[in-house]
Amino acid sequence: MKTKALFFLIIFSNNTFPTHAQKLSPDVRAIEGALKSSVLRLTSYINYCGASDTDTSTKEEYLERILEEFDDGATMEVSNVFTGTERVYPVKRYFRNLIYLKEEAKYSKVYFLFSGIRVANLEPRGNNRYIATGEYTQTFQAYRGTKQVYADITVKFSLIYVYVYDSNHFKVKFGNTTVVSTQLLNKG
Repeated sequence: MKTKALFFLIIFSNNTFPTHAQKLSPDVRAIEGALKSSVLRLTSYINYCGASDTDTSTKEEYLERILEEFDDGATMEVSNVFTGTERVYPVKRYFRNLIYLKEEAKYSKVYFLFSGIRVANLEPRGNNRYIATGEYTQTFQAYRGTKQVYADITVKFSLIYVYVYDSNHFKVKFGNTTVVSTQLLNKG
């Protein structure tokens, strides 16, 4: 397994904000809640697109929703468990490939599960913006009929941006994401 770094993270470490940042920053628990909500939305959107009966126009609508969760210009790294190689894609291309994978690989269903989400190193970056790092585990499963024909588990590392509008309003967006490690679970 290869070590690198980059994707979602939701349980904050014991880092503290400097005094000046505390006055500008939203509550850490509120940010954590926003990150959890974002991950739940992403999981829902991706799995809905991977269902066997989702039509193309609905997939495109959900793709736009997925992209709203990412910072402009964000990239996503993927790994190949058979060759040991990684590739980096713009987020839009990555998710487009993902939501149409079912048709290309002749799967009846694809399913994603995100777990073990942790956030750390939340730091002020000026202009009411914060940056943090996150790590999560992504489980991918593919089916033909009711039989699972492929499954892997990937640990990913991501940059997370927090845009603060005022002490009660902010937006969380995910940035560049890299592969930390990938393990094959099932090859049908």
